[in-house]
Amino acid sequence: MKLMPNSHDRCVLSSKDGEIEIVFSLPPKSSENSRFKYMLYQGQKSRNKEEEDILLDRFVVFEHTAHLLRFTIRFPISGRFKMDVFGLDVTESDIFDLACTYIIQCNEAKKNCLPLPDVPPIGWGPGANAKEAGLKPITHDDAIIVTKGGNVEIRLAAEKNIQLHQMLKHALIDEATLSNYAVTRLENGEAVVNIRLPQGGEYALKLYADDAGKEGVAPNVLNYLIKSEGKNVSNPPFPNISDGSLGAKPLSENLGVKAITPKGGNIQAKNGRTRVEFQARSGVQLMVELHSSDELACKRMMVTPKEENGKWIFDLDMPEEGEYSLNVFGCSKNSVDRIYNVHSYLVKSDGRKLDGAEIDMRAQNKHVQTHVPIETVQTSDNEVLIPIPPGFEDVCASLHRRNANDPPNAHQVDIIEQDGIQLIRARLPEFGEYQLNLYDRDRKAVLRNIAKYQINRRPPGTCFAVSTLCSHFYSAVNLS
Repeated sequence: MKLMPNSHDRCVLSSKDGEIEIVFSLPPKSSENSRFKYMLYQGQKSRNKEEEDILLDRFVVFEHTAHLLRFTIRFPISGRFKMDVFGLDVTESDIFDLACTYIIQCNEAKKNCLPLPDVPPIGWGPGANAKEAGLKPITHDDAIIVTKGGNVEIRLAAEKNIQLHQMLKHALIDEATLSNYAVTRLENGEAVVNIRLPQGGEYALKLYADDAGKEGVAPNVLNYLIKSEGKNVSNPPFPNISDGSLGAKPLSENLGVKAITPKGGNIQAKNGRTRVEFQARSGVQLMVELHSSDELACKRMMVTPKEENGKWIFDLDMPEEGEYSLNVFGCSKNSVDRIYNVHSYLVKSDGRKLDGAEIDMRAQNKHVQTHVPIETVQTSDNEVLIPIPPGFEDVCASLHRRNANDPPNAHQVDIIEQDGIQLIRARLPEFGEYQLNLYDRDRKAVLRNIAKYQINRRPPGTCFAVSTLCSHFYSAVNLS
């Protein structure tokens, strides 16, 4: 490694205003095979009891790209610190060796110093992991993205046939809520991520990628730290996209479902009307969820399903101009408790004018609930019980791991009754982050989302570590 001209060539350093940056230049040829990690400690003499639980990793932006290695440290407390940097060349060894050590004196903690929303082991910014996955940045080469209005579009060249997963994180806003603020799509050899941040602050965008169709957990390959710095930032969410990605899903192939028209993930509905057509294997039931974040749009939209010899037709009528989502699900006709998302669309409706009779008729539409109850559940158990909201007669559930492609398993989710209460029983065979959506079903083919849960299954003792840390630095955040 070689220090950048503007970096530090002494082993004893001092922070300025509670911050310091250490940068090394890297030869691109060797950078691709290099891996780094670090450890930051506080000196025993300068530590007090209140500061013992602070996880200093949450205050280090670790960035490894083709040309540089950078550590940007913000100190939430004053004192004397030691930082060790370790490295290895994957072509020569699998053991990290100590590369350098710094002693950092921080006389004054950074004001209003908040923890980072995540601490990814691979660091921040496009590096070797993204390249190995076939992702090359087009719009954003650096680890940190700054936005004023909170709207961000990230484009990456997809040099392989991949499947892409995303996760948006914030130190306090729950992940179930944030799942509605980011959408990905693969088109024309590019991976595109659109983000609408609900409020100011720092967010982590985590991208996971693997070969298309490959089962199991996809590795984390790229992370961006997004800073929303504008005043009074407040963006509406996307309409509900079941797993945050547009287009065909890996499970469509498992279930024998194929889009006839349209095949992609975006629809423009002229005069507020459009049709989608699918072919499904014998014995497979298809159903759809049409959603809008606008209450009037929900009240007036309609879906008309039809099935003929394995061909499914869904006619959509969206007279209110605006943005909608359409999620297509499939399941076996003999096992309908668990459904699987096979395709998702983002629909832009031009709208059309309704006459008085149509307005009166649609006033009776039960699709009036735009706010869906959202909750994050922390557990170490391999099974959770989720109560079904009362008042719904035909409920089904969709469950998926946020960064994985798991094969269909009808026995993973079922509906049981205990003490007169109906419950969804979801089995979680692996540690990880799951998303569970509950739906009310009409005419066996039209769905309405009635509840959403982010379920984080983690090893015992780790479930509440992050929330405990954040309580040192935040009082409360209200998301309207």
